[in-house]
Amino acid sequence: MAAELTELSVLHRRKQYLHELCEAYQAQLHGLSPASTSTDGSSAAPVSDMRTAYQFFPAKLQHISRLEQLSAAASMRDLDARKAVALLCGKHMRYFVKATSIDLGRSTSTLGMVDIDLTQEGNARKVSRQQAQLALHPDGRFLLTNIGRRTVFVNGNQVLQHHNIHLEHLSMIDLAGIRLLFMVNHLAVHRLVARSQNLVL
Repeated sequence: MAAELTELSVLHRRKQYLHELCEAYQAQLHGLSPASTSTDGSSAAPVSDMRTAYQFFPAKLQHISRLEQLSAAASMRDLDARKAVALLCGKHMRYFVKATSIDLGRSTSTLGMVDIDLTQEGNARKVSRQQAQLALHPDGRFLLTNIGRRTVFVNGNQVLQHHNIHLEHLSMIDLAGIRLLFMVNHLAVHRLVARSQNLVL
């Protein structure tokens, strides 16, 4: 299961990269004017190559999406087996979320521990000791709050200090260069929310 989850994280990053390449190629194609083509057709080959490459990417994205679906299905079974409501998946480590509120940052011998120690994932020197807080709200939504000095990015969107953002399934979180793929166990969240409502009633 560990290999499948790591593969899912890599596939998601590849998919994002291919989307960016598609957009770049499309911009270049639209930016080419007929006047830029010489009379002997010397620029025809680069334009043709670019169009071929652009047509290749959507097919590649579809293939990666299918692999994502297969990996995600296996990941959900693993999450259920571990009684986790969510998962943060990096290149080297997996963090199973079993509590309704957790802190992400750097554990230190002098200032104490955090729930998810990002030093296990890579070079976390730029990460604040308490960088972010992930919380599951009563309505079943996950919110990520930036409580550190560094700006956090979610799917490329900035989350400034003391601001929060709603995390969707397969959101990509960037905490000072540490990138984590966020996965939600929707069934477990639904069960937890239903139990909470029953307790209130």
